[in-house]
Formats: sequence, C-alpha cells, structure tokens
Amino acid sequence: MAAMFSAERVKKDRYNGVQLKLRKEECTATPTADFERALDDFLQTCRARGVRGVWLQVPIQGAKYVECTVRRKFVYHHARPNYLMCTLWLPEGPNRLPEASHHQIGVGGMCLNHDGTKILVIQEKTGCVSCLMFLSFRTCKSANATLSRT
Repeated sequence: MAAMFSAERVKKDRYNGVQLKLRKEECTATPTADFERALDDFLQTCRARGVRGVWLQVPIQGAKYVECTVRRKFVYHHARPNYLMCTLWLPEGPNRLPEASHHQIGVGGMCLNHDGTKILVIQEKTGCVSCLMFLSFRTCKSANATLSRT
C-alpha cells in the first residue's frame, strides 16, 4: 500500500504542492482500510515537509476511496469520464488552490494593454482559420470576471 504513495510516484510542483495519480490496478487490488492507512501516513509526511496543496487523481476504479478522502477534508476539484481530481489545502486559512476551469475559449489572437488590466481576444468568424483554435486557454470564475469584450 505504501507503494501507492511512494516518493517516486509523487510529483512536486513549483508552488510547494504535490500531485499523485492513483493507478487503476492498485485501486482494484487494495482494500479501503489499507488505502486509508497509507493516505494518513502520506498526509502526515506532507504536513511535516510543509506541503501546501495535495492533488489526488482517483480513477473510476478507485471510487471506493472517495469517501475516505472526503473525511480527510479533500474536496472535489473536477471530474472527467475516467477520474475524479480531489484536492486538499493543508495550511491554516482559506484554500489557495486554483478553481477548476468551466469553459474553454478558442482565439486567433490575444494581446494585453500596457498595464495588463485588459485583454483583447480576436477570433476569425469566417474563412479556413475559423475552425482552428490557434490558442486555447481555460478560464475559471475569477479569471472570467476580469475578461471583458472590447
């Protein structure tokens, strides 16, 4: 069970967070009680090392583990057809992890004004380029609030 959370499986990010993808095979073979013990040990290690955010990708085969992650204060970040991404903010205070994106914008060009407070996005309405997305980025509620049509 410790192999699920082994150091070589954990990816560190530049914000002092960690990411871990559970494997389908180990989810079907590992009893929930063993997973819970391994998760508790992993979180204790994270706290001792000053990790701020934990991203845990649970494949659909690991659905039985979701309840125990939620009991440990993990929250749902986003879901795809074959996995659920759960996050946990470890420090005291408000969760500083980014929200999940809720839509995608395809644009043909993009520019910012001199102080970076306004953004202009250009999308071709007709022609062969209109069906291609030159640049695609995801937005969340906080980013969406700052975008406006110019």
